[in-house]
Amino acid sequence: MFLKAFIQKNCDVLCSVAVAISLYCVYFGDIINPAYLDFHSSFNSDMDFFDDVIQHYWGGTAYRVSEWAWPPFIMKNICYPTGTSVLNTDSIPLIAIIFKVLHKVFGLSPLLQYEGLYGLINFVLQAIASVLIFRKIFATQWLTAIASCFFIISPPMIMRLLFHTSLTSHWIILLAILLYINDKFGLREMIGAPLLLSISLFIHPYFFAMIMPIILALVIKKRNAEETAKLLTLANCTKVFIILCCCCHMLGAFNLLGHSYCECVNECSTNLNCLFNPLNNSRFLQALNWHSNNPEGMNYLGVGLIILTLLAISRLNRNIIFKNKHREIILACVLLALFSLGQKIHWGATPILNIEPARLLEIMYVFRATGRFFWPVWYLLVISSMWIVSRRFSPRLTSVLLPLLLVVQFIDITPLLEGKSASIAKTARHQKNNSMLKSEKWNSLFCKYPHVFLTNDSADDKIWRYFWQKIPECNITVNFGYLARDPIDAAENIMSAACSLLKGEKPTCGNDETIYILSNQLYRLLLNSKNEKTAKMRDKIQELDGIKFLLHSQINLTPAQ
Repeated sequence: MFLKAFIQKNCDVLCSVAVAISLYCVYFGDIINPAYLDFHSSFNSDMDFFDDVIQHYWGGTAYRVSEWAWPPFIMKNICYPTGTSVLNTDSIPLIAIIFKVLHKVFGLSPLLQYEGLYGLINFVLQAIASVLIFRKIFATQWLTAIASCFFIISPPMIMRLLFHTSLTSHWIILLAILLYINDKFGLREMIGAPLLLSISLFIHPYFFAMIMPIILALVIKKRNAEETAKLLTLANCTKVFIILCCCCHMLGAFNLLGHSYCECVNECSTNLNCLFNPLNNSRFLQALNWHSNNPEGMNYLGVGLIILTLLAISRLNRNIIFKNKHREIILACVLLALFSLGQKIHWGATPILNIEPARLLEIMYVFRATGRFFWPVWYLLVISSMWIVSRRFSPRLTSVLLPLLLVVQFIDITPLLEGKSASIAKTARHQKNNSMLKSEKWNSLFCKYPHVFLTNDSADDKIWRYFWQKIPECNITVNFGYLARDPIDAAENIMSAACSLLKGEKPTCGNDETIYILSNQLYRLLLNSKNEKTAKMRDKIQELDGIKFLLHSQINLTPAQ
């Protein structure tokens, strides 16, 4: 009886979860298996995003084999000797530490991948969160389940699959919206809001920044309520602030000071035409002009939701917009939307406005992929459209309209799903023999020289990929690589080492167990140097698999002063 009652009560949830699992298994079933490594560990891919995939996978494996440190999410084998946070490799810290415990305590292989399984979990949580929201709009389980399917196949979420798996956690945004639309601020919200903010930090800090305006909108909306006033005391707010600071410290977020890629602010922003620009991911609409090829600002609605939104706008009552209880969330949406446009606002490829306040730019450099900040607006727009349609159309018409629009929506975005699925098979074909370090001599070399020092401060040469791969196998350390933030001290050490080698001196940032991998530029400079000490050192340059290197212990000269 209990099971029957549970199924009847949660039929909409069960149907939505079944759709999410089925859809994910059909298109991405291969990568669910943690032992499936063809996609995650392949190197010879011509896809632009693939450095991110390698960063996430090998960054996670490096963290698993690293020794425990404090803060617990710091690993010393990347950016040695200072180390960096697993947060800096976008390897989903919350899941990474679970797999590290399984490796350290139970001997689980460090090479297993969890991105595929985590993607499935996100699909399921997206389905559940969607149902909880749409239960507040639709009276029937049938329409609730149908409406939730629009969020299961959300184009902005699916776009992140396979190369930014942590950013498919859109259920965090939905739960923040759910807290807001519950229309109260009691003890559950007081606990739920900081808990959700904390979880977002341990998945991806961008979600923390995205949902914070929604949480603040909820607090402001209820600031005058007597019950809320008791909860929102200075003491309670201070406790929440301390908890969030502790989370940041544990993650090593305060250790992530480094160089930002300022030029990415505009490349990674969204566009004024983003809602109906599919960027080659639609079966019905052609791609429109875009000021950048970067997909960060992809916020396409899909034909089904475009029709739904237009229907909602046609029945929109302007009094709804200006009701007091909606002003806070509307302001939050406006701020998020404006920030997502970046410094240079475009309509297609045409520049509209260039904003240059220094303080604003500093914030944008911290969250340089500003296009992502439109996601909460995207979901709130769809939820609002659903609410208006449910109120302005008859239940019979709505029950026919929503399924038809869902079919149109799914057909429209199938190129996006098929493209993501095809990229798995395409990359898997490159799996065999794809490492540059083919010689067995590397393993014996790493036994004597476990500290690898890359002398190029740019990840563009891709060589970091091959040495990161050796971290779990040979227990080596690497001083640099492709990271969310390039640590300042790592870049300074590279510059210092390059200058020392050009002078024919031992770099102070190395030791007798260090091997210096020479960049092509540094190698040419060493060959052309007229310094006598450098000339003597040239004979000590070795080459293996086309990679030129120097051994610290064989540079028999005085250390740099």
